[in-house]
Amino acid sequence: SFDPMPEMDFHPAKGETDFVIDHFHLLQGWAPVLFAALYVTTGFVLAPPPGGVYLSGPALFTKKNSTMGILKKFCKEDANLTDTSLLDRDCTHRKDITIGGVVHGTNTSKFWDTVFSAAKQGAIDMGIELKFDRFKTPESNEILYEEMAANILSLCKSGVNGLFVTLPDDVVVDAVRNCKELYPNVQIMSINAGYGESKELNLIHHIGMVEKDAGYQAGEKMGDMATFDKALCLNEDPGLNVSNDRCTGFGQAMTDMGIAYLGQIEVPDDNTTHYTSIVEKAIGESGDWGGYGILLSGLSQLPSALELKKLHVNFVMSSFDTNDDLYKSLETGDVLFGIDQQPFLQGYLPIPILTHAATDKQYFLDQSIKSGPRFVIAPPTDEKADCEVRNFPVCPVEGKSIITRPLSPTGTAQPSSSTQPSVLPSTQPSSSMQPSSFPSFDLRPTLEIVQTRGYILCGLREVSW
Repeated sequence: SFDPMPEMDFHPAKGETDFVIDHFHLLQGWAPVLFAALYVTTGFVLAPPPGGVYLSGPALFTKKNSTMGILKKFCKEDANLTDTSLLDRDCTHRKDITIGGVVHGTNTSKFWDTVFSAAKQGAIDMGIELKFDRFKTPESNEILYEEMAANILSLCKSGVNGLFVTLPDDVVVDAVRNCKELYPNVQIMSINAGYGESKELNLIHHIGMVEKDAGYQAGEKMGDMATFDKALCLNEDPGLNVSNDRCTGFGQAMTDMGIAYLGQIEVPDDNTTHYTSIVEKAIGESGDWGGYGILLSGLSQLPSALELKKLHVNFVMSSFDTNDDLYKSLETGDVLFGIDQQPFLQGYLPIPILTHAATDKQYFLDQSIKSGPRFVIAPPTDEKADCEVRNFPVCPVEGKSIITRPLSPTGTAQPSSSTQPSVLPSTQPSSSMQPSSFPSFDLRPTLEIVQTRGYILCGLREVSW
């Protein structure tokens, strides 16, 4: 049968049917609201998957997994409503849910500032506890990976409901594998690094950018925006799989487009003179380099690349990642575009996804949720840039109105007898990351329409829900 419900006699848990097929209606309900709110407040959207649709089904249930996708009702007291009686005895207190995070981004990386800030805001919005510590920059990556592995196992042992990780090394991968074996009830997903490893471990999702695909799309985008017949990829970090994959994808795009690909060139990111010498030797031509297209695998080499362009003014250039220097180069026309992997989404999205995975076991069927590539061809407005620098802070909620309307026999809300809703006192997010407001509906013969009013997008826009 399609569409299982726990109260139905043919639910597989009761042993009266072989299997049922669901399309995760709860996921279809909350996900659009979440993504719409993120778009309104940040302007960020996911990159489309193959086929253009993130799938909520079909999910197959048998007797072994028949509890998957069944809602645990939320307690009314979690909704911060006037009546604190419970909707049901068996309900989920969001404040009792704990999500852990372990990533390789250290305390000296601006990129990871955004990830940590977004995760914290996600925890506030969902009303859950977040355990997400940031490592200091170690003497070596090997030490960092050992610390990550120890933290992963510690969080799993502590009883977290969900865990998100990066997978930059086999030591970390082994720790996640051990966690899955020892603590199978912990929902685990990955972000940023380790898409292939995430698939191998069968984690529920990987949120990030598939680097090889992004490199391929970068090649297509360059071909659409400029004319050139020879191309190369400059890699300032050839020991990093991410950088190698970006260049590999770019090279494949060039081959498919019939453009001569000169290969991946290893360059330094801290010596402009040496950088210039290496690239000039690889190209082997003098002049303005008209007809050449160059992709930078990362922005740490951009200052050197801009100096190179002063010597050879007619080659076209694009780069992964974005920053203020990239935005200035877009304005001057020195760079065609930057590629944003949207770290805010990488930090924020694991929180609601893991919260729902822990409570109702519903999540997308797609293993890869693509936070990028997002092609940036123009600098942001001053207002957007200010919000981005401050990681899109959320202003306090002003207040909340509740309008109670009786339901008609058909279940629709009848017009309210009063046009003046009551206004509850304003609430502030607390340090324990409890929700400032949590709209909910009562499953009784009255419909409580909860209206939350607040300022978003750094106070630049006002939205009523």
